[in-house]
Amino acid sequence: MNAPRRVVWAWVLGVTLALAANHAGATGGDDAAMPLEPPLTNEDIVRMVASGTPDSAVQEVIRTRKEAFDLTDDMVDELKLAGVSAAIVAAMAKRHADSAPPAVPAERETRGRAPLVVSLNAGGSGPRTVRVPAWADEDAKALLHLPKENDQREVKDLAVFLACASPEHIPDLWRAKSPLGRDMDFVTRHEMLAFVAGDTPAGKAPRLVLPARLDAEVDPTDPHDLVLGIAARIGDHWVQMGAAVLRKTTIVAGQKPLLGRVEHLGRGFAFKVELSAPR
Repeated sequence: MNAPRRVVWAWVLGVTLALAANHAGATGGDDAAMPLEPPLTNEDIVRMVASGTPDSAVQEVIRTRKEAFDLTDDMVDELKLAGVSAAIVAAMAKRHADSAPPAVPAERETRGRAPLVVSLNAGGSGPRTVRVPAWADEDAKALLHLPKENDQREVKDLAVFLACASPEHIPDLWRAKSPLGRDMDFVTRHEMLAFVAGDTPAGKAPRLVLPARLDAEVDPTDPHDLVLGIAARIGDHWVQMGAAVLRKTTIVAGQKPLLGRVEHLGRGFAFKVELSAPR
């Protein structure tokens, strides 16, 4: 090989080795330094669907990527309005459930649960039956933040409920697990413990015969922010009418029932609710 050719081959070999070294530095033995893909969001899914990505391809991305989905009822409605199919929403829900940590630590599951009893309007301290009008008028619409459409202001039923608002007890996707999950104005995050609805006959004004007691089970080792309330089913969802909170309450086996009182203030939608520990 003459001298000029040796120079050319040396130059080619040098470039080749340099490229190989650069490639190794970028991909070999240093994966942790590579930027991680951000978790998928609702907006990512909508963009893929809007760009014409097939459902099967979107579902595969959902299956293999980390996620930060918001799957509250309102957000699911928004996804459907944006053209996201039911199959994709189901894949998002499955991925979210698979990614979520256990709602209850394993050690807590073995401790058992204690019965929680709330005695309602005991000893004639209040009415046994509560009623509200069959339709919410303009005043009630403003008070309860109801929609302007008349058909969304029909009152179909009443209910009394018991919930826990302690942050550590609230389950993931709590709105989907509570009848009050679509009340965006009055209800705080909670775990629903007991929910007793009325049985209003067709064509009659909504009414609820209060049960003598509400029964639930809770962890006896932690204090609970307990909420007693009254709700009305107006239009297509439940709305809280009134509630009382008993904070940092520890429930132990064999204790006396808590005392709850529900009083209807007049003929409208106002209620006074009380919840206290026995003296």
